Amino acid sequence: MERQLILNRYRPLAVSGEGGSGIVELAWDTRIQRRVAIKRLPLGEDRSLAEEGLSEARTAAMLSHPSIVQVLDFETDADGALLIMESVDGESLAALLDENGPLSIDAVAAVARAVADALSYAHENQVLHLDIKPENILISRTGIVKVADFGLASLSTLEGFAQARGGTIGYMPPEQIDGGIVDQRTDEWAFASVVYEMLTRENPFLAANLKRARVLAETGDVIPPSQTRLDVDPGIDAVLLDALSPDPDIRPGTVDSFWEHLEPFLGSAKRGRRELRELTDPVDELPANPPDTFPDGFGIGVWDRIPDRMLVVGTRAVTGIGCAWLSWVGMSAASLDAMPLGIIVLAVAIAAVFAPTLGSALALIALGVGTIISGLPLAGAAIIAVSALWWLLFGRRDPEAAAFLVIAPVLGIVHLSCLLPLLAGFCLPWRRAIPTAAFGSLAVLAAASLTGSEMLYACGPAYVGAQGGSTLIAPFMVLVGHPGTWVVIGAWVLAAALMSALCQYATRLLAALGLLGAGGVMVLGQLSAQRVASGGVWSLPHLAPTISLAVSFILLAVLIALGAPRRAQAEASSTDPDPYQAR
Repeated sequence: MERQLILNRYRPLAVSGEGGSGIVELAWDTRIQRRVAIKRLPLGEDRSLAEEGLSEARTAAMLSHPSIVQVLDFETDADGALLIMESVDGESLAALLDENGPLSIDAVAAVARAVADALSYAHENQVLHLDIKPENILISRTGIVKVADFGLASLSTLEGFAQARGGTIGYMPPEQIDGGIVDQRTDEWAFASVVYEMLTRENPFLAANLKRARVLAETGDVIPPSQTRLDVDPGIDAVLLDALSPDPDIRPGTVDSFWEHLEPFLGSAKRGRRELRELTDPVDELPANPPDTFPDGFGIGVWDRIPDRMLVVGTRAVTGIGCAWLSWVGMSAASLDAMPLGIIVLAVAIAAVFAPTLGSALALIALGVGTIISGLPLAGAAIIAVSALWWLLFGRRDPEAAAFLVIAPVLGIVHLSCLLPLLAGFCLPWRRAIPTAAFGSLAVLAAASLTGSEMLYACGPAYVGAQGGSTLIAPFMVLVGHPGTWVVIGAWVLAAALMSALCQYATRLLAALGLLGAGGVMVLGQLSAQRVASGGVWSLPHLAPTISLAVSFILLAVLIALGAPRRAQAEASSTDPDPYQAR
């Protein structure tokens, strides 16, 4: 039987949510022919709740902003008060986190920017939210983020303060739990808690009751996000921990200030909105079959089954090994005793495991110093200068790029340096894959020179720098001065770009096509280098680089067979207009 119209106008469709402040029901506006969300506030014996709801409606109606759910009307009936709001066709951030776990750096940037915009606008209008949490952050199927339910917000005094009320355990700072004076720094604390949860999928302040929540908010042990994810810049730790301080005076004074400190450590909000659109948009055309029977590209691969924390641990271990080898290569030229040499190498390795960007910087410095000591001051200075440029532009904020750079020479030891651009394209979006392949190939070039190799494809099994600079000048000059070397490096960079461009859609089929295209580019690059070396005569590819490329090709093919790249279509270059205007 069809239910009666609400207020003789709204046809009930479904109950979309229920919380402490009321039930939210999805309905159809029969006059304007659109969907709306109706929040029902039961009055009971206390009719003052109607006045509270009316105050809420007036407050929220003042806030007309792209990142705030619009309040359309306020009415009462026999059962209670009803707040009529725009319907956001999508799902809450809470549901998104439950379904997908921690969000990518780009997606976090998209959500955080929208929430910062919404709160900043509300605070400018002397309105506090006081219940920022994932359930109150809605994401439409077009990737637009809106803050909902200003039901616990209150109009502040001219000084911007109000008496505390409401809130949700896990998202309330001590002053709100204590019922004390609150201001925009209270919303800022809750906002920081949500950002932390998006990055780690954990909320360290959740508790069974207010008393325990008060203890956690005051003295809780908050693990820095960079210790749980490799792609999180350690610089974000201090920003979040300051905003989550129990002392309001330690937090940034405004949400704008918090966002200015936070934004540099996040990804692209524009790409993030594209990713959110993919995460919230149901794939209607897919059959209702188990994942292993989905069409190619939609099945769950090995990489999707490996926990993020395990991938972080594995990648940091590899980074530690690479940094240890680079520091050993560099410092061996200093003729140190085994004990101090071992201590330096171990210290760099430990630094790389716990802080990949720091460890990579130390390893590159050691490599440059060793090159100078070996009798190649210009080469050593070039290594340090190029490494500093790379670190400033990419390495200090990109632990994955740091990992690729330090393992590049290690790949050369086993004659698999050709694997570098293929791996970079498989794992990284093209904006990061291109510089990673470029600087990684320069690291291979430096290591090949220092190990006495005259081939870019094989760094050799041992470091021979201790024999003196004279033994290294010849291979260094051969590699650096040969045009074919730079032709090969250019081909590697182009191959990484092509591989990444086709891997961005996260399907095995396109990843395989990317591998074929990248392999073809690298073969063409090698043939072109040989043509330059022979004075313009084409010839068959040499055996050593051919074997290196073939083995690298096979290994990458195995990786693709195990699972599509762990990346979303959102990493593609976006042409969507930005719905958010800069403040």
